[in-house]
Amino acid sequence: MVFKYLNMRKFYTLVLFLLVTVSSLSQIVANDDLVQNINGMSGSTNSSNVLINNGSGADTLNGFPISISLVTISILTTATPSGSGFPVPSVNPSSGVVSIPAGTPASNYTITYQICETANPNNCDTAIVTIGVNASLLDAVNDLFNVNNTISSNIGNVLNFNGFGNDQFNGAPVFMSQINMTTVFPAIPLFPGALVPILNNSTGNLSIVAGTPAGTYTITYQICEILNPTNCDTAVITINVVNSTTSSGIDAVNDNFNSIFSTPNQISI
Repeated sequence: MVFKYLNMRKFYTLVLFLLVTVSSLSQIVANDDLVQNINGMSGSTNSSNVLINNGSGADTLNGFPISISLVTISILTTATPSGSGFPVPSVNPSSGVVSIPAGTPASNYTITYQICETANPNNCDTAIVTIGVNASLLDAVNDLFNVNNTISSNIGNVLNFNGFGNDQFNGAPVFMSQINMTTVFPAIPLFPGALVPILNNSTGNLSIVAGTPAGTYTITYQICEILNPTNCDTAVITINVVNSTTSSGIDAVNDNFNSIFSTPNQISI
């Protein structure tokens, strides 16, 4: 009987040892993540995964990097939009993939998630994902126009190539539908009440009225991204206006009338 008791005691001691050992090995750790430099205009359907190392180390179970088959992911706090109706980054709970929809405004977003061991659903840990979304590069390029003041006309659009290149947004020509335009400094009249070139901020078209005095005018304008209103750039338009007579090819040439005053021939009688 004593022998049986001792064996049972050893058995329970072994079971207790194993339970303690398994419990200590099942430590689950969710590390915070930093995902940054994402272009908000283009977005990204797979910018990273919360389970991998994103600056603070991979999420681990028993000291080893976690695979999605060993845990379940729950989203505790979603990202807050920067404005009503704007898209936000998200974490896919079935895979851990971080995605940023195209057209997401530039900002720093945070998402809180929880991972729980599939075999032990009460064994959980939480972490925060911080996603840095950037605005696209906006580049307003200077413009040069040479025109005459013969007739009123639309002389060009400042977004297009006008001597120095197109205005650019995200590496491509910019469209009015992507930006807001404002005139920072309008053209200055050469004298009070004189006509000047005009920039239409709703279209980007530059126009001149017949009779605008000849001279050089400058207009400074600014373009700002609609999605990110603080993402702006400025450029200077230079307009050289010449008189219609000067630009029509008329050339007044100096005259010499000295020949009519030459000494007359003397006649001998």
